[in-house]
Order: sequence, then C-alpha cells, then structure tokens
Amino acid sequence: MSLIAVVASFALAAHGGVECQSTNGTLAVSRVGAQTTSWRPAALKGEEVFFMAASTPWGREVHGGVPICWPWFGRREGLPIHGLVRYMEWRLVRRLGDDGVEFTTESTAESMKLWPHKFRLTARIAMVDPSTMEIALSETNTGDEPFESAFGIHPYFAVSNALSVAVDGRALPRPNGDTAKFPADGKAHLLCDLERGRGYAVDAPYADSWWIWNPGEESTPGMKTLVSDDWRKFWCLEALMREPKPLAPGETRVYKVKISISYEFMKEGVEV
Repeated sequence: MSLIAVVASFALAAHGGVECQSTNGTLAVSRVGAQTTSWRPAALKGEEVFFMAASTPWGREVHGGVPICWPWFGRREGLPIHGLVRYMEWRLVRRLGDDGVEFTTESTAESMKLWPHKFRLTARIAMVDPSTMEIALSETNTGDEPFESAFGIHPYFAVSNALSVAVDGRALPRPNGDTAKFPADGKAHLLCDLERGRGYAVDAPYADSWWIWNPGEESTPGMKTLVSDDWRKFWCLEALMREPKPLAPGETRVYKVKISISYEFMKEGVEV
C-alpha cells in the first residue's frame, strides 16, 4: 500500500464534526484529527477565532483550525507532515457538559506501517469560560517497548489583515513563507490582530519552542487547500515540544494548552 493510501485510509469520507454550545460560546471539533475547526467565544459575541480553509480534504494536510501534531512536528522524509494523528479518525468518548468533548484514538495496523509503536491518545477540548478554551492531550505507551514522541499545536488565528499583526508587542513583517522561531521562556505569548483591536494569548507550559508562520503571497498558490488571497487572513502561533522525549511502556504524559482572548497589548502599544 502506498504512503498516500495509508494516510487516506485514516480519515472518514466526511470529517463528522461535533459541535458544543453553551453560555461560553460555540466550539466545533472534527472526528478526524480531533482538530478544532471553529471557536466562537461569548467574549467576542460569537465572532470566529480560527481561520479555516474553504477546501478541507480530510485525511490530507488541512490548513486551518487547531491541528494536533503528534508524535513528531515538522517534516520527516517519506512520512506525513506534522505526525500521524491529525490524519486519523478519533472516537467521541463523551461530551464534557455543554462546553466540550473528549476524543480518543489509538495505534492501528495502518499507523504502525508508518510509525511502529503502540499508543493511545485522549484529547479533552473544551471552553473554560467566555474567553478561554483548553486542549489537554494525554498520551499513553500501550506497547512493550519505549518510544520517543513530540507534540505541538498549530493554530491558525483569523486576522483582519496579515500585514497588521503583532506578536508580544512587536509588529510582524510582511509574510514571505519563512518561519520565525523563538525559545520557550515559560510565559504565555500573544498574537495581536491590530485592526480588530484584540489578541489571542497562548499559554503552553510544555513548550520548548515557539514558531510563527504564514505562507505569504508567493507560497500560498502551492498549497492545495488555500486560495491565492488566504494568506492575508491568518497567522499561526505554534506552541511546540519539538524535542522528542522518551515514554516508557505503560507510562502516560499529559500536555495542556490554553487559548484566550486578550486585550493586554492595547495598554502598552506596539513596537514597529
């Protein structure tokens, strides 16, 4: 079986999203990849936080929402970009009241053709309050041998104009497809949509590095799920545990990340 066929076999014909609605807002999560596809927090009176590409070929790379990247982040020769589980079908375990969902997935014969380890993942994705959502990922080594894994989230934050965005108070240059990287310092980081006058704070204690990315005008046409002008509509602020860490048989590790609406950047202004 070809690599493309193996990856495609992970996904449903349709992503079969599950939607939650409460006084905290609305949240939608796909059954493929446990990928958050929409969050409309009450704090923004129902406005969308995440960019989502109009063309979403589930089972392949999808640009938008919040992909979960595991057990590696980035590119590996001959393997799917950003790991396995963003292409796999996840099972709904339960709803977390009206505010969220719990999904699980595990290794299969198909996944082990690409990464020969047994695992089980559980993702709890929920709105915490009218301005905050949380993703908690639990990974368990269900095999007899240790393995090494990395983890990252790759949120696509919707912005009014990609040419008017700042991170941690510093204006970003015109995107050209390059990735800006900075080391973890234990703090939350803030992406600011200057035209809308609001920010998105990402708090990820597990992170050992952070990336900021937008494909830019020249690279966007080469991405099958994006149309030519989509680069203007988002920036990604990615929290990564990029360096793989060992996990012993039977051991479980948990990662938590919070995404919040914030206006703190308006108090200090932006450095151009």
